[in-house]
Amino acid sequence: MAAEASYHRTCYRDYVRPEKKQESKKESTRKNAKEYSSIEQKAHNLLFDYIRNEMFQNPQVTLMTEITTKFVEYMNELGVDKVTQQSRRYLPKKLEHEFGDSIRIFPDVNGKLIVIPDNLCIEELVHC
Repeated sequence: MAAEASYHRTCYRDYVRPEKKQESKKESTRKNAKEYSSIEQKAHNLLFDYIRNEMFQNPQVTLMTEITTKFVEYMNELGVDKVTQQSRRYLPKKLEHEFGDSIRIFPDVNGKLIVIPDNLCIEELVHC
């Protein structure tokens, strides 16, 4: 009986075509989050190297916004177009965790966060 049946061309084509595996949105989101996290870690490492090589070698007072901008640049270079607000917000904590007492982060008189390497002497700070 089935041999006598006729099919529409498109119906038959869809019937015999192998099914494509579609990732669920949840799996896709998890995969993207994993990739983002990996890139974020690489950007943190690049930023930490920059701080070690630039800020500790040439001690000076630096605004946290400058460090955040550098971090965003590294993220962009590694392929992330949009850096999450959470990544930016927790950057000072990441720096404190990585460098401990070697770096000081606190607000200035205007409320902007400033970053000072511990090897910057007080005489140099007074002249800023």
